[in-house]
Amino acid sequence: MAIEHPSDIRMIGFYGQSGPSTNNSHGAVFAALFIIAGSAPVSFLFSARVGYLIAGMFVLALAAAGGVYRSGIFRDWSPAAMATLTLFGAYYLVLVLQFFVTLERATLPYLFLTPLVFVAFVGVAPPLIEVHREAFTAIVALIGAVMVALGFVFLVLWLLGGESLGMTGRLLFGEFRFRISSIYNNSNSLGFVAGLATLSALYLYLQVGARRWALVGTLLFVGLLFSNSRMAMLTFLAVGVVFAVLQLNPDGLGTSTLSTGYIATLIGVSVLMSVFFFLVSDFLAHAVVSLQRRLDMWSAATASITSSPLIGEGFTGKTSTHNSYLSIFVNSGVIGGVCYSLGLVVAGFTALRRALSGSLWDHYVLTSLAFVYLTLLTETATLGGLSIASLALALFIGLGISRPDQ
Repeated sequence: MAIEHPSDIRMIGFYGQSGPSTNNSHGAVFAALFIIAGSAPVSFLFSARVGYLIAGMFVLALAAAGGVYRSGIFRDWSPAAMATLTLFGAYYLVLVLQFFVTLERATLPYLFLTPLVFVAFVGVAPPLIEVHREAFTAIVALIGAVMVALGFVFLVLWLLGGESLGMTGRLLFGEFRFRISSIYNNSNSLGFVAGLATLSALYLYLQVGARRWALVGTLLFVGLLFSNSRMAMLTFLAVGVVFAVLQLNPDGLGTSTLSTGYIATLIGVSVLMSVFFFLVSDFLAHAVVSLQRRLDMWSAATASITSSPLIGEGFTGKTSTHNSYLSIFVNSGVIGGVCYSLGLVVAGFTALRRALSGSLWDHYVLTSLAFVYLTLLTETATLGGLSIASLALALFIGLGISRPDQ
C-alpha cells in the first residue's frame, strides 16, 4: 500500500494491514461524529427542538476544537478556495441585509449558524481529518453500519409484532413490506447515511486492503437498498461509476483486480435494482406522481422568486420546494442565490480538478461531494442548517477546497 500523505505514519492495527498512528487522531474521530449529530434533528428519538440543540452544540464544540487541536483555519488556501469562501461570504451579506430589511426572525438562526458551520466544517474539520483519513472514514463507515444494523433489528421486532418505528415495515420497491428506517423519521435519511458510509468503506477497502471493510461496505449497501431511498440509490449508482472510472489510469487498473471487481459488483447490483424499479415494481408510477408534485412545488417556488427577486421570502418555510437549489433562491433572492450557487460550482470544480490528478483520497472526496450535490436535487438542506445533509454538504466542501494545491 502506498503512503499518499506526508503525515501517514501507520502501524498494524484495527484498520487493516495498516492504520493511522494514534497520535492526535481524536480530532478526526470527533469530526466524524457529524453523522450522529446531524441525525438527531431527523430522528424519532428526539423532538425537533432537542435534535437541533444537539446538532448545534456539536457544531459549536467542533468550532472550539480548532483551538484545542490547533488546526489551521483558512490557511494556505488556493485562489479557487478563496473564491469559494468569497462567494459564500457574499451570500451571507445578503442574509444580513435581508434581516435588516424584513426583520424576519426565522433568518436569525442562519445568521448565527452559517459562519459557525463554516468555521467548524470548512476551517477546523479538514485539517483534523487530513492527517488521519483512515480514522475519519472508519468512524463514518462504522456509524453507518450501526444505523443499518439497527434498522434490521427494528424490522425483525416489527415482524414479530412490535411497533413500527419510523418507516419500518413500509413497502420496499413497491412490493414487499421489508423497508428499514433505523432511528430516522424518514427512511430517505437512512439511505443518505448508508450511501455516504458505503463510499467511506470503499475508500478504506481500497486504501488498506482489509476485507473486513468490504464486508462493512456490503452491509451498508444492502441497507441502502432496504431504505427504499430511490434518489440515494440512483445517486450512488452515478457516483459509484465515477469512483470506479477514477481508479483507472493509462497503465491499466489503479487498484487490484479484486478491489475493482468488488466495485464493479456493487455497481452491477445497482444497475439491476434500477432495472427492477422501472420494469418490475410500481416504482415508475410512484416516480411520476412524485415528479408531478415536485413540478407543482417548483412552479410555486418560481412564482415566489419572481414576486420577491432581490431579498427573497426568508427562511419562513412558506414555500416548499424539495429542491435545495431552488430553495436558496426562494429564501435569499436572486443575488444571494447566484452567489451561493456559484460557490457550490467553484467548490465542485476544485474537487474535480484535484480528483483528476490526485490520490484515492481526492477520488473519495469528489464522489462524496457529488453524492451530496445530487441528493439535494430532491432534498432541502442549506449551508448553515443542522440536518445530516446540511452538515455533510459543509464538510465535503471543506475537504474539497481547504488544502493548498500541490
